[in-house]
Order: sequence, then C-alpha cells, then structure tokens
Amino acid sequence: METPKMMGDMYSVQQGVNEHPRTFLRRYLKLVRQINNVVKTVATNLFRESLQNGSLLSEQLYLNPPRDLANIQLRSEEVFKILEIREEEARRTALITKLAEGNPPLKDKRDKRRPEQPLLKRGEKEEQNVYEKMAKKKYPHIETIVPMNHIYNESKDKPIWRNPFKINSLIERRDHNKYCPFHKDVSHTLPECRSLYNQVNHILRTDGLPQYVKNTHNVAQ
Repeated sequence: METPKMMGDMYSVQQGVNEHPRTFLRRYLKLVRQINNVVKTVATNLFRESLQNGSLLSEQLYLNPPRDLANIQLRSEEVFKILEIREEEARRTALITKLAEGNPPLKDKRDKRRPEQPLLKRGEKEEQNVYEKMAKKKYPHIETIVPMNHIYNESKDKPIWRNPFKINSLIERRDHNKYCPFHKDVSHTLPECRSLYNQVNHILRTDGLPQYVKNTHNVAQ
C-alpha cells in the first residue's frame, strides 16, 4: 500500500538540470510502480510537467500531449535517438576540429557540389519539381478553423500525407532546440514547417479535409 510520502514524491519529482531524460524516465516509472491504484492520467500529466522546460522531450509532449505512460515511453524512444545523433555529431565535430587545428584538410576541387545538396535520383527530382511548382504558384489565402499544424496532428494517421524531403542542411548548423514531428528531425518546429504548409495547402485545394476549411469559396482553383 502506498504511503503519503510516495504520493508526495510523485507530485514533487523533477528532472535534474543535467539529468538525461532516459534516466529520469526510468526513475519516474520506478516511483509510479510503487504506488497502488495510481490514476494514469495524473501520472501522465505529472511526468510532462516535471520535465526541464525547453527540452526536446518536453516540447514534443507539449505539442501533442501523450495519452498514457506507455505512449510516453514509445515517443521518448524517438527523442532518445535524436539525442544520440546529436551526441555522435558533437563528438565527430570535435574530432574534426581537433584534426583541422593540427593539419587543415585540403579542398577537393573535383567535387563541386555543396555537402548540404546531395544528389537526387531521377524520380526524386521529378517529384521535387512538382512541389517546387506548387510552392511558387500564387493561391488565394485559405482560412482554416485551426492552425495547419493542428490539422496534421489530428489527421496524421490518414493515408493522405507524403513523406517530406530530408532536411539537407548540415546537422551542426541547425537549431537543435527545435524538433519537427513531420520530418522527425531537428531544425524547426511543426508550425514553422514549410513542407507541411505546402502539403496541407495542396490537400485543402483538392477537396481533402474540407471540415477544416473556414470559407470554402476561397478554395477555388
């Protein structure tokens, strides 16, 4: 049977300033398991509130609140993978910097491509041209009843979304405090995602998701 102290610990627990989110998640779940008949929604909300403000995990759970602790564990694994990539990139960058200080590498004049612009296959180029034309075409503004990122969060399980192109910029040049669930990568937030904006704009203009359109007369091609 749980003690008042255990219940108090669940309400007062906080992630440490330098505590890895994986370590904190394990510590929190261990505490919850010691409490009998714990209310799942309360435990789920308390975990979200106990995270460090501005952290990657906190931002992801804030944009799309979790249903339960199992959902938190599943989505946390995605964040852990991103953090592992950050750590690996930081180690690699530090090693490259150290080597460059002792022996600056020579520029390879044979490769004229910028590293942030990888070669695309023929099919990928054709598909990219379609989206570039969509982005450049001037459409009247479509008023929606909710922001476009909310439309994605509420409809992301429907088979209407195309995988966005990978972010081409070097990972060390991106804003690692921002995470885009649509790209599943760091660089920008969901409301800032231009790929999402273009796809939502296209879907609304092809009579997809009409329930989100405020003024249907603005959707005319």
